[in-house]
Amino acid sequence: MATRALHGTGLYDGDTVMMINVLKVKGVSKRLKRGRQVKNIRLVANADQVECRIGNLAPVFNAAFMEII
Repeated sequence: MATRALHGTGLYDGDTVMMINVLKVKGVSKRLKRGRQVKNIRLVANADQVECRIGNLAPVFNAAFMEII
């Protein structure tokens, strides 16, 4: 099963995406704001989730909250 972003666009390792919602990150007081670009994403075993690198963190987000650029 392929990982799909907003509007059904396929996601692949190394893609650049943009957040479409304000998202909380567990364990951190900061929030990721809408419009934040994230480069070089990685796909995980779960087809609905994507791992990305933001600063020193490597959170896993639901792919439905991302739009490919």
